[in-house]
Amino acid sequence: MDKETGTVTFTDNLKGFGFIRREAGKDAFFVYSEVNGFEGMVELFAGDSVSFDIVKDGKGPRAVNIIKI
Repeated sequence: MDKETGTVTFTDNLKGFGFIRREAGKDAFFVYSEVNGFEGMVELFAGDSVSFDIVKDGKGPRAVNIIKI
């Protein structure tokens, strides 16, 4: 998988999910357990730049292996 880059557009830190605007393609859903450093309480906010991999699931693209850049 090639890493993609994008910008976080929405997060719900209490529920642990959000969305990333991809440079190419449909926006991707993510869950905090897929954020590298999550155990250390890395938080993402709208406007943060990230790199990530995409997997396809039944509801659309999902971001995994997310790194805040």
